[in-house]
Amino acid sequence: MTAPPLSRRLDVGALPASGHSERVTATAEERAALVAEWGLLDLTLLEADLTLRPWRTVGVKVEGRLRADVVQACVVTLEPVPQAIDEAFDATFMPEGVVPRIEPNTEVEVTFGEEDPPEAFDGRVLDLGALVAEHLSLALDP
Repeated sequence: MTAPPLSRRLDVGALPASGHSERVTATAEERAALVAEWGLLDLTLLEADLTLRPWRTVGVKVEGRLRADVVQACVVTLEPVPQAIDEAFDATFMPEGVVPRIEPNTEVEVTFGEEDPPEAFDGRVLDLGALVAEHLSLALDP
């Protein structure tokens, strides 16, 4: 398994009740790796301010604000299309074994506007860089 292009591992095992703030700023090399992986034309800025708090005794709630300057190719003309992204996101994590495992071929109902279910993690370390990259990929104009 290869390392993710953007990785910032943080031990959240002793997260204070008041929370913890963290800034993730992608380096030029990390941005270039994301450009190559996603077929972008350019990614001149990628940063996020995150606040992590304990959630339901053993979980972690992450609230963040993502900022990025991206250039993609127009799907019709291939001309460069710049996009400035500035959006809030949140994610919730629970240790593996606490989050129910969904078996393959199980029907899952998703309701727009409802909070996403918690994601599983090892209970100790979150990769904040991978989380930021994931939310950037979701924010890109299709």
